[in-house]
Amino acid sequence: RSAVLIVHGEKDDAVPLAYALRAHQLYQNAELVRIPDDTHCYDLHLDMVTDAVKAWMRRQLASSLTR
Repeated sequence: RSAVLIVHGEKDDAVPLAYALRAHQLYQNAELVRIPDDTHCYDLHLDMVTDAVKAWMRRQLASSLTR
C-alpha cells in the first residue's frame, strides 16, 4: 500500500512534473498518478483526479481493515 498519493497534471505550468517525479522517488511508499494533458488546477480532467483519490482511499481503507 502507498502512504503518499501524488497527483500531477502533465501540463502544469506552476509546478514542473520533475518535482512530482522527484517526490515519488523520495517517498518510500508513494504512488504517482499523472493526469494527461491537464493543468495545475485540473481544468480538464477533474474526474480523473477524483477517481484516483477515491481509488487510493479505498485501498488505504482495505489495507487498514486487514491488519
